Amino acid sequence: MQLSILIPVYNVEKYIARCLDAILCQPTDGIEILLGIDGSPDNSGKICEEYAKKYDFIHIFHNKNMGAGAERNFLLDRATGKYVWFVDADDMIAENAIEQIMGHIATHNEIDILSMGFKRFDDKEQYGDLEFGTVAVKEITGKEYLLKESFCGYLWNKVFKRSHLIQHNVRMNDRLVNQEDNLFNLYAIIPCQNILLTNIYGYNYYQSNALSTMRNRSLKSIERNFNDTVLAEKELQHIIKNIEDRDLKQSIEQLLYLNVAGLLYAMYQTKYPANKVKNILSELKDMNLYPAQRSHNRRANLFISLANIERLYILLCRIHS
Repeated sequence: MQLSILIPVYNVEKYIARCLDAILCQPTDGIEILLGIDGSPDNSGKICEEYAKKYDFIHIFHNKNMGAGAERNFLLDRATGKYVWFVDADDMIAENAIEQIMGHIATHNEIDILSMGFKRFDDKEQYGDLEFGTVAVKEITGKEYLLKESFCGYLWNKVFKRSHLIQHNVRMNDRLVNQEDNLFNLYAIIPCQNILLTNIYGYNYYQSNALSTMRNRSLKSIERNFNDTVLAEKELQHIIKNIEDRDLKQSIEQLLYLNVAGLLYAMYQTKYPANKVKNILSELKDMNLYPAQRSHNRRANLFISLANIERLYILLCRIHS
């Protein structure tokens, strides 16, 4: 088995058929599809069952509200492919993606991670430009990637060698519902000796699902996301502390600083209550992350210059809410 496609399924009855159809219209020799039905209350499970009846390489597992991270770990433990591809149930792989991935795997059989480009699309099936697709195919180490390339924290635009994940004990942090992809990628990339950056247009990222949009979430859900971001930043600090290579340490510090800037902007943008903003700032202070450090991102630094003035930032958050 060459490739295992792992798909957590929860409340996606509107999308799961198109996700599976996008896979099944391509060559499927040497692949398996593992679907983790995570206690979904809609008809997602029934739709998946119908597909499994038609295709013997589709395997279904029923669990109960494990969460996406735990579900991905569960499916990873049951995958048999040499490589694994994590796909979200409301997205679609791109046309000819499997054939191109298989071709690169065949000609670069020592690679641990294959990275590809993707496009965003909406309900009107309007597609954006290709993102993170390289002009030319190149093979680099994890260190070179983190020092020289733009870090992409998405999970689904990469295919991972399963033995590489096992060897380095790379798992999803199942306590998090936010930022877990970033951490997974870092744990996989840091020790990696062979990353293949490709010009494959491999994935279509759907961005109109209201259930996945921060602005439409409840305050409780937003609060969980922000708390998870702080927890992820603590884990990033732990990763940085255990890295001896000075250049690599500084590169990941830049990711941390940019992450903090993103958190501060998200709290303002989502109209997060000012009293809760204060609580987050207090935690960041305890972690020596506020006032926030500047990163290499000029736009983020412009915002940080204001957000670091605590009274002004809280006032802006209060006015915006």
